[in-house]
Amino acid sequence: MAAARDPLALMGVEVVPLTPVHVDASVRVLAAARDSLLRIEPVLGEGLPDPSVSREIIAATVDSGPAFLALREGDGVGFLAGTVRSHGGSRLAHTRLHQHAVDASDRRDIVRRLYEAMARRVTAIGCFRHQIDVAVADALAVQTWFELGFAVDQIKGVRACDAVGFTGADVKVRSAGPGDLDKLIALAVDLARFHASPPMLAPVFLDALAISRDMEEALQKEDATILVAVDGDVNLGMMQVHPDGSMPRVATIGMAMVANGQRSRGVGSAILAEVLEWARNLGYQHCAVGWTSANPLSDRFWRSRGFKPVRYSLARQIDERVSWANADLKGEDILRPW
Repeated sequence: MAAARDPLALMGVEVVPLTPVHVDASVRVLAAARDSLLRIEPVLGEGLPDPSVSREIIAATVDSGPAFLALREGDGVGFLAGTVRSHGGSRLAHTRLHQHAVDASDRRDIVRRLYEAMARRVTAIGCFRHQIDVAVADALAVQTWFELGFAVDQIKGVRACDAVGFTGADVKVRSAGPGDLDKLIALAVDLARFHASPPMLAPVFLDALAISRDMEEALQKEDATILVAVDGDVNLGMMQVHPDGSMPRVATIGMAMVANGQRSRGVGSAILAEVLEWARNLGYQHCAVGWTSANPLSDRFWRSRGFKPVRYSLARQIDERVSWANADLKGEDILRPW
């Protein structure tokens, strides 16, 4: 019996490694994706680079990580790139919102072919956790990646910085200072331990020096702050807030924690009200926050405080035993620097 032919190949679609000659084609595809996202989720769409910037960004991906282009009759119709980095002692391949786009009516099939190429390459270099960011409002993208074995890991939510709409506990909230550093680190450790409990069951990887360094830097920045709720010398909770890395005019809450034994009494709401006021006073239009989908406390809290999910980080964990089946992979599949 003759081998089955690839249906996409019959439609003239070819997936090739992304090279410098393909940058312009990728820029056109990303521009179309940006226009679409601006219509369905403007806050996210404004965060995607426009063509004048995306050309430089896409060009930088050619040698910095795995990247593939889908061609139909010589024209680019989609691309998928990733960044490989360390993650808890193993390797993670992360595709951000600006690192993938498809502009074609058969988008689902093209995405599947692009991921086939990406998965082959990154697993060959020992990268077994794959992650991709997608817009919640892009139902087809979400469904396509679900069908490829991905699930929601992290949620990014956004709300306006206007009227608070909730009440918090009657506690003192102030900006943290250098004297709070040890207590902030203790809260960060408690947060990591909490995420190790069910249903999150996330392994704990703590780097006290890195946590201390990040918090010291946050305390020194003029455009960032850490707000703490205190009762005398006791820190009841904290929230770190800074400019969002991708969405303009958006302040993003980073680390956020209410101490064990202080939850469900309005401490988090009191800190959040001050965060929104801080962001509003600096001219931010929106506030964003990310949370672990499986965290029941965070999911309930942020949604009930007006944060609308706009972006999913979808993840897939590959059984590492698959490497036994691919032990014959050689050459460029395993010798790339990333």
